Amino acid sequence: MSSSSFSSDASDSYKWIVTLCCSSIVMMTLGVSRSTVVFLDDVKNHYNLSETQKVLFIVLPMCAGGLLSPIAAIICRKYSAKLFCLTASIIGGFCFILANYAAMPESSLNGGFLDCWACYITLITISGALFGGILVAAPIEVNKWFSAEQRSTANALVWTGSSIGALWIGPVFAKISEHTNWNQSLLILGIMQTTVIILAALFLKENSNKQLAIDNRVERVGFKVLWNFQLFKVYLMLQFCYVLWRAGYMVFLPEYAEQMRGWCPTKSALLLTVEASAEVFGRPSIGRFAQNRNRYTIVAVLFFIQACLTAVQPLMVSYWSFAVIVGCIGLVQGAAGGLFLTIIIDTVGVGLGRYGYSLQSALSVFVSGLGTQFYGVIGDALNGDFKFETNCANGTMIDTEFGAKHQQDYIFYLSAAFILLASALGLLGSKLAVFKEPNTDHDQEENTRLEEISK
Repeated sequence: MSSSSFSSDASDSYKWIVTLCCSSIVMMTLGVSRSTVVFLDDVKNHYNLSETQKVLFIVLPMCAGGLLSPIAAIICRKYSAKLFCLTASIIGGFCFILANYAAMPESSLNGGFLDCWACYITLITISGALFGGILVAAPIEVNKWFSAEQRSTANALVWTGSSIGALWIGPVFAKISEHTNWNQSLLILGIMQTTVIILAALFLKENSNKQLAIDNRVERVGFKVLWNFQLFKVYLMLQFCYVLWRAGYMVFLPEYAEQMRGWCPTKSALLLTVEASAEVFGRPSIGRFAQNRNRYTIVAVLFFIQACLTAVQPLMVSYWSFAVIVGCIGLVQGAAGGLFLTIIIDTVGVGLGRYGYSLQSALSVFVSGLGTQFYGVIGDALNGDFKFETNCANGTMIDTEFGAKHQQDYIFYLSAAFILLASALGLLGSKLAVFKEPNTDHDQEENTRLEEISK
């Protein structure tokens, strides 16, 4: 066996190790971000916050991560993703651990200058910015190891880490918080998060296959070209409405279950697991069905179903009926989410697909953060400083006759309105011409004509 063939075989094997490591990084960054919403009420009660202030626990780290993402991409290109991930995980992990250690009642820092809301949210925001930057490094590094034919499979495996993290992180650490306290639970989570990312980052390295590096070279096209496509503008508006739905429904779901229904943190966090489980099944199942069909039409129908389910959610009284609706929503929105990258390719083509997706990601981060803040402001305006009544001890409800409250029903109705608007935009997109790869002179002329029309 020649040395070149041996090197090729080793590269083929190692690329799956890189994929696994990057999936673990996504799990411990985005998966953790999706799960920390179960601690919103604990943060609010510990620091005596209003609804508007409380959501900063989610908003500020998310927006800071979005701001650092482009900078992280430049650093990874100039130095290496491995170096950035190691450095950012150490600093970000230290800030996250220090913030939660200082808030623990039995810690040596309790009562000091670090044990205040301003210091806590500052450290959490710094941590969120650095972990948000790490999230950019994972898909960038994986794409260096795969050809264009295999890249979609590799990226799908990497981003599955987000759903896997949402399956177990929220319920497990909510259970830990019942037996200890929320600060200690987040402290353990921070140690685990930092350790996993450091170990995964140690396995990242540059691909020695020079030909693959040449094949994967990004074309020199700019973001300005995207605005030539009218359909891409419709897609961004659709994403805007979809992310506003997530900013309300997904962020406040555990809190609603605790405050309005009196279910314990473990059962409330389990709803996120139900949603994530259904989401995992929904994403791969829609792929074959959507072949040779208009993906905008399919997404429009899925979003309409999602809007109806979201609107009827507050009417569900029992825990199991409530969980069934959550599962159905997870299935539907997971299926729609599985088509997003394909829709971008339909909209602007493969050459511009990576630019369109990066722009969508940046939009999602800021809209999600600001959207969550928007829901908090609406809650303050409608309900004022509503106090949460504790109704469980050690995972058991105290008052089994705890009646359903309705102060936060507006979250579901407002979320349903946003996703219904996204459905309407999907229908609008289905009427516009999609991009065609220029395989023939006629196709090239047609694409040129579409670009001229879009201008």
